[in-house]
Amino acid sequence: MNKTKHIITKIAAVAVVLLMLVSCAAQPKLADGEYVKASAPDSHGGWAEVKITVSGGKITDCQFLMFESGGILKDENYGSSLPAELFDKAQTALKGSQEYPKQLLARGNANDISAVTGATESMKVFKELATQIIDEATEK
Repeated sequence: MNKTKHIITKIAAVAVVLLMLVSCAAQPKLADGEYVKASAPDSHGGWAEVKITVSGGKITDCQFLMFESGGILKDENYGSSLPAELFDKAQTALKGSQEYPKQLLARGNANDISAVTGATESMKVFKELATQIIDEATEK
């Protein structure tokens, strides 16, 4: 029984080392700097911007800014001129979209970002812009 336990322990240790190697290899080394990408305007004239800071080859800061037409930053007043139900929906989407930078910082990969209820469309924009930045920053 002790021999079996010893073998299982060794197999588990090897598996952990392999997982660590795979996760390190999955994240490319990025060139240090500050990167910004903006989306094309949507049908209402609004757009989004992703700002990523890379330091030590890793993403250290990320911001996702969304603008209404005319360059007005979407904030706690976004949608306030709409009926209450639509205002709540606009704020839910805005708050949900602020989870995407946090996910990118935690996971280091735009493909691993999960949708937040109410902010699915902004997730698509965020992932596209973050992927463009990561591709640009990837050391070749």
